[in-house]
Amino acid sequence: VRLGLFYGAGDELAGFAFASIERIEHAGRTHAVMGGGGFFRARYRGGALASMFMLGQGVRVRLREPHIPLAYLTRATTPAAYRRLALTMPRIYPSRKHETPSEVEALVRTLSVRRHYVPVSENPWLVRSAAPHDPTRLQRLDDDPDVRFYLELNPGFAQGNSVLVWTCAEAADLAGGFARALRGRLAR
Repeated sequence: VRLGLFYGAGDELAGFAFASIERIEHAGRTHAVMGGGGFFRARYRGGALASMFMLGQGVRVRLREPHIPLAYLTRATTPAAYRRLALTMPRIYPSRKHETPSEVEALVRTLSVRRHYVPVSENPWLVRSAAPHDPTRLQRLDDDPDVRFYLELNPGFAQGNSVLVWTCAEAADLAGGFARALRGRLAR
């Protein structure tokens, strides 16, 4: 497990991000799948920094194992977390822009069981989260199309349901993600 710590202007801990890697056999092929996430205190905006950290971990794996398929699977606990992934990465599933390949859905189903995620319905993308959320904190994002997609897919998010998100992490995806995350960071 890799850990990134992020500090505010007064050297106080603003947030953290973590990443791990696991290998899974599927259809006769080994896949590397990153897991991880992060947390930032409410007064800090650390999404772009956490994205850069996770992308860096993907690059490390890609350089060590250039021929193994690489992806990132996480639980998006809020519409804002899903939106960050949709804004940063070129290919995520589920997506409002394209259908999920059956191989990706099969890998998600297998990893969901392996990681002991608790399903909340027949939909393989919906799992239980750690805690309920206050949806009023995210009202400013109500008009965002990715936020609307998340809420349509996961109407129980305020009660603590999450959406599993599969992010492709091949070299082109990582390069595109870095470019988008850097643009987002520089725009602040």
